Amino acid sequence: MALTTFARGEQGEKVVDGETKLATPIACDGGMSMGVGLSYNGSAVFWGLASPKKIITSYRGMKIAEQVREFGHGTLAACWYAGSRDVHDSDKRYVEEIEAKIGRPTRERILEMVPEDFDGMLDLLQKKDIHFAGWEIDEEVKNGVLRATPKIQAYLDDFHRKQELSKQEEYGRIITPDEAREGIATVPFCGELGKVFLDAYNNHVDPNTQVGIKHSGFMLSENYVVGKSKTDPRVEMTIKGGLMDTLIFGFNPILEIGFEYDGREVGFQPSVPQKPTGLLYRLGLKKAKEPSASDNFPLFDKKYGARIHPAGQIKSPSVELEIKDRRLEDVAREVHQSIESLRA
Repeated sequence: MALTTFARGEQGEKVVDGETKLATPIACDGGMSMGVGLSYNGSAVFWGLASPKKIITSYRGMKIAEQVREFGHGTLAACWYAGSRDVHDSDKRYVEEIEAKIGRPTRERILEMVPEDFDGMLDLLQKKDIHFAGWEIDEEVKNGVLRATPKIQAYLDDFHRKQELSKQEEYGRIITPDEAREGIATVPFCGELGKVFLDAYNNHVDPNTQVGIKHSGFMLSENYVVGKSKTDPRVEMTIKGGLMDTLIFGFNPILEIGFEYDGREVGFQPSVPQKPTGLLYRLGLKKAKEPSASDNFPLFDKKYGARIHPAGQIKSPSVELEIKDRRLEDVAREVHQSIESLRA
């Protein structure tokens, strides 16, 4: 596993699983996770969390590891959790373990530390395209622990902008069709299948009726283009493409063209589900049901009368056509034939 080290502690003697090592504590990213490690003899041991990736907590975990002499199973994890200001009740045993080793005053002193060259750390992580929890940096600036340099402030401004866009995308944010097509074209199927689907879609959709939509949910990002068929204006055509992060198995690509007779999504407008306003709800005697993903964004679970989608292996997919509404058969078969022709 290749590690990106963004902070190094002081080298010292550590007892690792019963063996004495001359080791250097490090804060690093392992691709799927970020956390704390020990570097020695040209290699490293590492413990990290997949989400959230917290660079300040990882840095403080590294500073705690400097103070710890003996490392066994779970010690690096304990260093990381002890480097966090907010520790869940289920993880407080880690804090107790560390405070027993280094003392509470030492841990509390470390919790007020931030990297001296935070700008350089941001530069490194951004160049490596490593994403991390911006709210942690925001909190340290608001608490007056971290000084907002021009670079840090620029990062936070961009972070807040993306947070606002992400909130909008939960309900479907209107974007230009070209923006949506750009996102769909990069769906990672073998042979640039996303571009093939787009070319076939563009050949059969009325360009004057299209709307682009961006949707983001839990571990999910999708782009949509919705428009009317050139040959039959009563047929609405939707192409979507994106990625779903399964955490364990990596990213699953999403790619589909759907057809609906007399569809009305061309006039799509984002809408926030309304919470009940009855007296029992206002008094807190009755709780409103949390909206589902499809309540927030109806296109998420849309059932199309016909659809075209990849099937089989990602590296060598076939393209399948499913037709439930026979009124859509002619248009759907024409688009499917276009895809097969373009692939050939």
